Amino acid sequence: DMLVVILSPLDEPPTVLTSLQEVEAMEWTQFSKVEGESADEPANATELIDEHMLPGEFFLSGQDNSASGLAILYGKMDSPKFGQIYSHLKRLDLPMLVRSLGAVDYEENPRSAEPTRLAGFGVRLDIRNVEYKVFDDRKKTSDDELDGAMINLTESEDLMPSEFLAGVNLTALEDNDDGEKSNILELRNKLWARHEAQQTQSQKIPPLWQRRQLPLQATAVLAAQGNGGKGDVLLTLKQLVQDLPSVASTLVQAKIPPHVHQWANALWEDPQISRVLSNAQFYVNGRATSVSRPSFNVFELLNVVRMEERRVQHMEKSITPKVSSLTSTQTALSRIQQAWIEGSSFGAGDEEDNDEDEEEMRVMGGRAPQKSNVFRIDVGRGWKQAVMYVNDVEKDSQYRQWTRNLQQMLMSMQYGMPPSVRRNLYTMTLVLDPTKTTVQNGGTENGGLDLTMKLMQNQYPVRLGLVIVDEDDVQKCKTWLQEEEREASMPCPLDAPILKADDSLSDTPATARAVHRLIDFFLREYGEQPGASTAYVEYLISYVTEELETNGKLTMAALLNVHGSLLEMMGLVGPGDSKAEAKAALLKNEKDLLSGTNVYGKGLRFAVERGLSPGMSFLNGRPLPDDEEGTHKVFSEEQQYLMGMIMNGQIRNDSPRSIYGKLLTGEGVFSRMHPLLNQGKATPDSYEELKHPFDSTSLIIQQDPDAKVYFAAEIVLDYGTELGLAQLKKILDSMESFPTSVSENDTTHAMAVGYRILPASKEAAASPLCPVLAKAGIVGLENLKSLATAVAQSSSPVSVEDLVTELDAEKRQEAKLATDLCASFDPPENSVARIVGNGRVFEFGSEFLASEDIELLSSMGWKRAKAVYELLEDLFPANLPVGQMIEPIAAVALFLAAEGSKATNRQDVAKMFERLEREIGKGKSMRFQWNDPSEGDGRLRSLVTAAVDPVDLSTQRLAPLLEVLRDHLKLPVQLILAPQTSISGDSDTPIASYYRFVAGSSENGEGPIAHFTSLPLDHVLTLRLDVPEPWDVQQTHAIQDTDNLRCDMTTGCSDDAHTLKSWTPREIKASRQLTQVEYGLAHLLAFGQCYEDKGPPNGLQFVLSRHTQTAAGEQAEVELSMDGTIGAGSTPPRASPEPRYSDTLVMKNVGYWQLRANPGVWDLAIEESSKGAEIFDFADAVMSRGRLVRKSDKLSQSKKIVLKDFVNKGEMILVKRRKGYEGASLFFEDGASIIDSALASDDVIHVFSLATGHLYERFLKIMMLSVTKRTSSKVKFWLFENFLSPTFKETSRAMARRIGCEVEFVTYKWPEWLRGQTEKQRIIWGYKILFLDVLFPLDVKKIIYVDADQVVRADLKELWDMDLQGAPYGYTPFCSSRATTVGYQFWRDGFWKNHLQGRPYHISALYVVDLKRFREELVGDQLRSIYQQLSADPNSLANLDQDLPNYAQNQVRIFSLPQDWLWCESWCSDETKTTAKTIDLCNNPLHKEPKVSMAKRVIDGPLFNESWVELDAEVEKYEKDFLQLKV
Repeated sequence: DMLVVILSPLDEPPTVLTSLQEVEAMEWTQFSKVEGESADEPANATELIDEHMLPGEFFLSGQDNSASGLAILYGKMDSPKFGQIYSHLKRLDLPMLVRSLGAVDYEENPRSAEPTRLAGFGVRLDIRNVEYKVFDDRKKTSDDELDGAMINLTESEDLMPSEFLAGVNLTALEDNDDGEKSNILELRNKLWARHEAQQTQSQKIPPLWQRRQLPLQATAVLAAQGNGGKGDVLLTLKQLVQDLPSVASTLVQAKIPPHVHQWANALWEDPQISRVLSNAQFYVNGRATSVSRPSFNVFELLNVVRMEERRVQHMEKSITPKVSSLTSTQTALSRIQQAWIEGSSFGAGDEEDNDEDEEEMRVMGGRAPQKSNVFRIDVGRGWKQAVMYVNDVEKDSQYRQWTRNLQQMLMSMQYGMPPSVRRNLYTMTLVLDPTKTTVQNGGTENGGLDLTMKLMQNQYPVRLGLVIVDEDDVQKCKTWLQEEEREASMPCPLDAPILKADDSLSDTPATARAVHRLIDFFLREYGEQPGASTAYVEYLISYVTEELETNGKLTMAALLNVHGSLLEMMGLVGPGDSKAEAKAALLKNEKDLLSGTNVYGKGLRFAVERGLSPGMSFLNGRPLPDDEEGTHKVFSEEQQYLMGMIMNGQIRNDSPRSIYGKLLTGEGVFSRMHPLLNQGKATPDSYEELKHPFDSTSLIIQQDPDAKVYFAAEIVLDYGTELGLAQLKKILDSMESFPTSVSENDTTHAMAVGYRILPASKEAAASPLCPVLAKAGIVGLENLKSLATAVAQSSSPVSVEDLVTELDAEKRQEAKLATDLCASFDPPENSVARIVGNGRVFEFGSEFLASEDIELLSSMGWKRAKAVYELLEDLFPANLPVGQMIEPIAAVALFLAAEGSKATNRQDVAKMFERLEREIGKGKSMRFQWNDPSEGDGRLRSLVTAAVDPVDLSTQRLAPLLEVLRDHLKLPVQLILAPQTSISGDSDTPIASYYRFVAGSSENGEGPIAHFTSLPLDHVLTLRLDVPEPWDVQQTHAIQDTDNLRCDMTTGCSDDAHTLKSWTPREIKASRQLTQVEYGLAHLLAFGQCYEDKGPPNGLQFVLSRHTQTAAGEQAEVELSMDGTIGAGSTPPRASPEPRYSDTLVMKNVGYWQLRANPGVWDLAIEESSKGAEIFDFADAVMSRGRLVRKSDKLSQSKKIVLKDFVNKGEMILVKRRKGYEGASLFFEDGASIIDSALASDDVIHVFSLATGHLYERFLKIMMLSVTKRTSSKVKFWLFENFLSPTFKETSRAMARRIGCEVEFVTYKWPEWLRGQTEKQRIIWGYKILFLDVLFPLDVKKIIYVDADQVVRADLKELWDMDLQGAPYGYTPFCSSRATTVGYQFWRDGFWKNHLQGRPYHISALYVVDLKRFREELVGDQLRSIYQQLSADPNSLANLDQDLPNYAQNQVRIFSLPQDWLWCESWCSDETKTTAKTIDLCNNPLHKEPKVSMAKRVIDGPLFNESWVELDAEVEKYEKDFLQLKV
């Protein structure tokens, strides 16, 4: 149960250790890298790690990557030996990987042990609509005999059922019988009559009009049981929804109390709750998890539950010490957990109460006031002329034709017109250095500038303001301001002129200051000209950008030339005048300009005071992101916000006087662009929990007496240095001026702020100031100021004793005691100066901490801090010092803020329903709870909440899962009934579907099994599985026809009865009426998406091979561990090639690819004989924020894929084109097809078909026999195995060997991203057409599809060799020679006639596909795209497999095969039958003739070498021969 493999970078065999003694005796020094080793020595462990670490693995120990060895520990992690060896290896500090050894040998010898029964799947029994008789009745009696074979079980008491009748347990009655057997018999006869009535009633499915209120009726029944009734609501819900077809007829009779109507209406009228119900139903600790996905994976759900349990345990462990001073730690933890579940909404103020108003505004086309995460920078006020406004929509004459009426503007917008109103709705402020080109250095490639020009061109009311500055000038201005106090009205000085008289214009570089001077000059001189200013700025900046990109520089000569040309072009000056005038302007000093002021200097000081730098853009004060997508998103949000302000009257035709001024007033408006604001949305990296040994006596408290907001401001300084000491002095001197309140909406909230100053380095910790700062709350602020000054002024080192001499005795003693605290403090290396406010970090580095920094930090976190105080207020002991209140509040606020910043979104769903609960009243609750955490062992547990419609499709899955979580995992569970108010015809109500979800062992202890009982006798049922997306599941045992399950009134319902021709009534009664079906997990699927820089490399060929390695003569194994995960067995160091296991193409649709695999390590490669192998390499990339990002420049020709559990969320793959192949095609080069692999084509006719149900399997064998008999070449059949029975697979292979053909089974899993189908027949139709490019191996170049119910009379070689004239496939047009059915040919008029435009409508019963061309022309991608569009309407594609290629003829040409290739009696005349090459048994719309009867009649006579009956007999003989041999 343990193995250690030691790998060396030398080409030596690995060392394998199998015991603790061997590990302890190992000479490990040989693996340590010696100091001073030369560069040509063996590589260190890093290369071994890169070679052997599997995707998803990470190091658990071993920090010394310079060591020259790597240990891989395999073991059973619950064994004592594993723990001992792990501890020993960890002490050695050798790089180490740890892998789990499993217990099941899954592949090498699959029959060596009993198969493992899996849970985590669903089984659905759908009531089938049978228009035509589709039963294989070879073993049954005639229809006439069947009609007269009803059994009267009441004739004899021995034949009466002895268990349940009409809900009464007869067995229990007999056990308690006192001898009155006649009474029991009499009761049984009466109950039998009642039982028959109940059976008949339960099999009736109510019509749509009668079941419209079924959700409300089910809710009423469940609520009545839960509110004062007896019974388990959850168990009843499970039984109700999983057997809905049987109980629906009873449910529709239930009366609906008024409070149920009231509850349902309130749910869906509440915007917030309705959004929640529309998006998710299941929550773990407020984390939404979808259970309605087509390929729901219960193992993903269990991973979520497991992860949430770990988070809860982490929270309990980390928070408990912080709240230990409270009166009840457990109550505090429970409340904190609830706050954590609320997610980002906790501490968000009253925002969440505005959803109703917000929804109303949205309906009206606008928005309610925006949320607090939107902030603005006041870049509109402070320095007149600092911002150069290019235009003014409200004043400029060029806008005089625009309306001033806002309502008229709104009306125009409804008709798609722009909001052209004469108000400055949008003010765009751009900070530019036009002499730079990239956005990183503030140049003109600026999203805000591009957006402004587009908006202006599209007649949007945009006012443009420019702040043109050079970054170097900004820094000089900043230094000038820091040197000493400057007058508030003084611009930054600029002594030297822009241009000297003797400067060469062609040699002097243009500057931002020069551009600023020219634009300012133009605006003053010519700004009154209509439209001139915007045109001048746009063309000037466009020219400057082009000049920089072309020549790499911009000279003064070029700048003056374009300036002069623009003025002349606009007719503003005469030829030659403009250049001289502009040069004269550039030669002047700022004080000599027309304005008489230093305008550029104003702009520089404005930029410094507002924290601006070139490259920034602001829309109405809102900072714009660098990327185009983000810029457009902000604009869209701002437009909705402005429309909302107009709708609710905040903006009117004549008020406010300045919309811009109104927007830059109030909450969320900051005076400067602070680095904290630059960070954007907070992430986990935005928060830090500082580790230190100091207690609350280290806090310097600054507070308002009425404080309700408690804030901890921890400042990390290296006051062992001159700079750090200066920073400390500045902080202490300014602390009393730091804010003790925060304002919002004209309301002031008092704060208590505790400042703690921590050492940033060991030198600072050794400083004499450290002990006094560790007791700062006792020493006092004034004393701290004096002590800091004393240290700063001292020319020699000062001891703690000398420093605190002047303090009183108590303070001296406390400071001396703190010396040990400082000595034990070990700050992290390279720690930067920063402040941590309730966990939020701001690094100020070498700058000085300012009051505005504190103000901004507190404004970001005060709401959460206040909410935490209110959460815990009653738990604080009386008269607790403020410092001891700040500590727990800050710790909890930090935890909640850091958790809220993570990608996991949380919301307390149960809390949303509490208000509705209160309105309805007690005793009428729709919320039910189990495993109340307050009644448990005191430990925190994950809280599970589910809001369900009792008759929804997803509830069929969810109800048994909730039962497992409640009864087995013992988690607290809340169930909320959230019914729809009514259902329509296209709802997801499973009215015709029985369902079982297997989440664990069955109730009878038989292990994971889906058990159906009391199924209807009057319906035909078809079985479907509901399995996770990575599972390829195939049927392994079934006696009955799972496509047509029914109870035969002659032979009963059991598997045993199905194998016999007739049973007596006594035998039926004695038999256990059991149908058993088994499925096996045939493969796990490897799938994912593949992209290159330009998008999916559609058509790229992938090959999957087993990744195997050999070491010490041992073969690698991959084993299944007991918890369901799959760990790699001993992974040896050297790989060996393996033949391909499966292959596929990358689709254009989302770059999807799918390959069959099994648990273990695999190599994914590009097919080496394909063109793609020449063009592409695999890049080293990872997913980051929804995008593939290259992790390194490493390229490879294969990629390692590990399938280690039942959860596969998809592999994201990035491929990179090789140099020289940037424009190469995967398919064509010099006009020649290059998709062919190196495999030579053989003379084999490939035939594809599919079937479901025993009857069609019978037809399929007859088709195969007829094809083989008539075809001159060798035939290979490719049969889609997903719906085939295991018996058919065995017998068809045996028959193929006898008749001389080949049979191979293919499979494909419907991708989740492609819209699925729910009816089994439509699923089969989809498989028939949607995946032809990826269904077969890539070396299959052509395929002929033949329907299972056809008989072939001609040689398919003729069809195989037919020239399709460049079309990817050929179909036979529908016959029109039978006059009696022409009226049923819907394509002759209406939509189809118009769409086809004279093209024929083809039948899909037989077609030939040139797979080579099909793949080259990406026909599969086109068909899937069209399908995805059309299938959004459930009423489209009525005959999916046929309608889709016919509809797509405008894009994908169909070659029309000669009519003789398909004859069908329903559409073709009898006269044309003589030349028919194939006979299809298509259904006749005039009558419902059973298939077998039609086959016997149609395929008979002199036209056929063998009749259908003779072919059927031959097939049956092959089956019997095989079964006899098997026995």
